[in-house]
Amino acid sequence: MKEYAQYVDCVRKYKKTLSVNEAVDCAVEECIQQGILESFLRANKAEVKSMSIFEYDEEAVKKLWKQEFYEDGRADGLAEGLERGRVEGAEKGELQGIAITKKVFALAGQKLSTKEIAERLDISEEKVRQILE
Repeated sequence: MKEYAQYVDCVRKYKKTLSVNEAVDCAVEECIQQGILESFLRANKAEVKSMSIFEYDEEAVKKLWKQEFYEDGRADGLAEGLERGRVEGAEKGELQGIAITKKVFALAGQKLSTKEIAERLDISEEKVRQILE
């Protein structure tokens, strides 16, 4: 197990600067020269290389999946947040509309003109007319 860990470390070392295929080739040769899994690597060189390359390709695929899942989750979260914001915004707008309507009717009850009401509430005179209709 210790020697296998040394082999994996060697592949990782070479992978920093080489392609996966080249890194595995170099790691296998270095480990044979240093006596790490020497007899196993000599007897099973081709199989070790193909399995190692598959393992490292699998890591790359996992990274891609992780990124894709992150992006999907982020998009779902954003969509959910936007929908929640729309709902909360609509509720807030409705409450503000009710408050303005109450104020318009209160000021209209004081016999103010639509222009005066609009100026006091900082809304358009057209909006005041719509509310009063």
